[in-house]
Amino acid sequence: MQMDWTKQKRSEDKQVNKMYYKPHFGPEETQEIIAKMRADESKKTEWQYNSLKNQLQEQTDDANARRDRETYMDGERLKDTLMI
Repeated sequence: MQMDWTKQKRSEDKQVNKMYYKPHFGPEETQEIIAKMRADESKKTEWQYNSLKNQLQEQTDDANARRDRETYMDGERLKDTLMI
């Protein structure tokens, strides 16, 4: 996901860099530009939140699977010990 986001960001940056900017001192921010900046920031924040949430869920799933595997193997080892 990060690679796709970076690729998209680079293509957007290239497109913005090719645009003509009239020389002036300070930013020229219209309501449209401000709305786009807010939308971009919102998308970025949402993407980061979803990525972190997915990472935490994967870590939890891995930990649960490891614990289940360990419990199963402990039971198998106890059975083997009882047979000896």
